[in-house]
Amino acid sequence: MKNSASWLVRLAAILGFGFALLLLSGVSRLSNPCEKPWVFFDLGNTVIVSHPGQESHYLPGVHAYIQELRRRGYPIGLITNIPEKWAPSRTGRIRILKKMVAESWTKDQNAESMDWNDFPESRIVIPSSDAYRKPGRHPFRAALDQVSLSEGTRHCRVVFQGEDPLEVEAAEKSGMIGYVVGKNPDAAYLPIEYLETR
Repeated sequence: MKNSASWLVRLAAILGFGFALLLLSGVSRLSNPCEKPWVFFDLGNTVIVSHPGQESHYLPGVHAYIQELRRRGYPIGLITNIPEKWAPSRTGRIRILKKMVAESWTKDQNAESMDWNDFPESRIVIPSSDAYRKPGRHPFRAALDQVSLSEGTRHCRVVFQGEDPLEVEAAEKSGMIGYVVGKNPDAAYLPIEYLETR
């Protein structure tokens, strides 16, 4: 009888310990729902130099910066305006965007090629119509909805980096962390250390 009672006590202790661990992991998940913040960029004059009639190329340091974010496990995306007239579908518009970037890309043999692997197509957010272009909030809300669907929570930190202060302000008003690219001469892009510590 004593053996049976001590066995039950041990079992209860093990189950209680397991339940405590499960509870703690749930609390930890709620306080830090996403493993890493998501980082979205504008494309033109944020990631690549983009002026009509001029060759396109990466802005200084941005490709290495994006690759380091990816290496550290940050989900990366784009939020960019694409004209509605380019194609009737989202996929068609993104295909034309990639074609136009390729056609305008610099012929400088020393320049890096545009690496679209940095931006999976599923993470390229474009306005559904011209009426919803940035600096309106619709594209930023669409990006936040995408993050929420992917992560299963609306409590993830999401960053938007762009060169246009109006777009960055709209991103912040939508609930993102905004960073104006090139405004700080000592840190053209949001320092990774900021993402690591916040």
